[in-house]
Amino acid sequence: MAATPPPAARLRWDQVMAWRAARHHLDERVPAKAMLEVAGRVAGLHAQVLSSAELTLAARVEDLEPDAVRRALWEERSLLKTWTMRGTLHLLPRTSSRCGRPPARVRRAAEAEAERLAAWSGGQLELGWADAASPGGAATG
Repeated sequence: MAATPPPAARLRWDQVMAWRAARHHLDERVPAKAMLEVAGRVAGLHAQVLSSAELTLAARVEDLEPDAVRRALWEERSLLKTWTMRGTLHLLPRTSSRCGRPPARVRRAAEAEAERLAAWSGGQLELGWADAASPGGAATG
């Protein structure tokens, strides 16, 4: 007869909630220099609206400068804006293994929309796809 496995750990709700708060850096704020680490540990910062990402970090990072997220995204390029879960925009550290191309359905929809906008503009707009694999992240058609 097979031995009965030991019972699973029994946790109280307060223990579960404490673990989750710690895992999401909500129990203790970290220094500003850890901003990118936090972005990666929480599996990306929701960024459909950029202020959402800014507020997410402000709750977790001590003394975060008001323009730190924008600077990391647009000047330092240490954050990457990409499609992730549910086809929504998130910010991830550029060095994250989670970075990559969006799901095929999202890419197809974006390309179709770019074609519609180009047709609507009478060829005045030329929209490309920013591809991380391209040299310098340049737009590709």
